[in-house]
Amino acid sequence: SVRAFEDNAAAEQLAVEQRITNRTRYYHIKWHWFWNKVKRSDNPDGIVEILRVDTHNQIADFLTKQPPREVFEKLRKMAIGW
Repeated sequence: SVRAFEDNAAAEQLAVEQRITNRTRYYHIKWHWFWNKVKRSDNPDGIVEILRVDTHNQIADFLTKQPPREVFEKLRKMAIGW
């Protein structure tokens, strides 16, 4: 099984609930395959598990965002150990 850590509620909802809106309708075909792989109550055999993680513990955030210095240093240490 694969674990995907998500700190964005909208992305988590899109991955787990298969909810198509006007803003997401273009993802339908691309993401249909992915939705079938997500483990949830109606699909216990899914291989992808979406796990909620607090944004301050999302290790990759320091690579894509500009967090405050303290958060940056904490995430950097978690990722590479220094």
